[in-house]
Amino acid sequence: MRRAQIVFVLVILLLISGCKSNTEVVATINDKKIVKEQLNRQLVLTEISYSINGYDFPNSGETRKDLEKKLINKLVESYVLVDVAKNEGIEIQEKEALAQRDSLIETIISLYGSNEKYNEFLKGKGQDRDAFDEYLLGLAKESEYISKLYEKITKSISVNSEEISNYYDEHIKYYNYSMKSIMDIEAKDQNTVQKIYNELKKKDLSFEEALKEFEDKNDVNASDLGTVYYSSNEKEYSEIVFSTKVGEMSSVFESQGKYHIIYVYDENIQEPIPYEQVMERVEKDLLKETKDQAYKNYIEGQMKDYDIRLN
Repeated sequence: MRRAQIVFVLVILLLISGCKSNTEVVATINDKKIVKEQLNRQLVLTEISYSINGYDFPNSGETRKDLEKKLINKLVESYVLVDVAKNEGIEIQEKEALAQRDSLIETIISLYGSNEKYNEFLKGKGQDRDAFDEYLLGLAKESEYISKLYEKITKSISVNSEEISNYYDEHIKYYNYSMKSIMDIEAKDQNTVQKIYNELKKKDLSFEEALKEFEDKNDVNASDLGTVYYSSNEKEYSEIVFSTKVGEMSSVFESQGKYHIIYVYDENIQEPIPYEQVMERVEKDLLKETKDQAYKNYIEGQMKDYDIRLN
């Protein structure tokens, strides 16, 4: 549980930056410059996050370019959020940020095995350990600002019993323990997935053979995902999964910017959980969704007051 919390903190920190440098400017917000060094440190932190979660970090190609664009956008967004928080009169306790930073460093050191190996990793990325630790503290402080801003903007929001009941009816598939066991082949390029699909349709290879053939290719991610619930993935993905019968594969479809083929090899279909048994969970889900939307609307309104330019 503690590891999961640390990973969550790391994800939050990836949205934020507090470094200053006179290097190449990658974005400006009013008179504030976001520089390449900030992006570089975000990339180092992202690589650490990928290692914690067992993902391969992209060092080149379109995937790397897309990642850099996303990080620059997050750097801009986080600067605005912290500025808005300060304008709202929000204050933070440095000891909370220190505790967050120290817990993160402890987790990172355990990942690399020792202080020495962690220092070697940072050195290989052109980062000084003391400066990077200070950078992490700056991110932790900004994380506190953003968290408190969310609390302030959403604290008065509530939902009533009718809204909760309606939400359950509209999202009933999420309150169901039905399961599908699936294999998945995905890639960013539609033509790549379509060619694989055509081979599978012609029976030139089985889905299991396709997984083995493509699992080590950089542009294709092929894996046995095992058991999934409707709530395990995005709606468009889950709709395809749960409409595909056992022993069948889907057509090529898009989900979150990638193209997929899935094959269902087992299932366990159950009835939805009665409303009375999940009412508290439904209320929490609806309340969070309502708060998130209100916060998003607030931030979008605030962003209009900033002159943002991406280089």
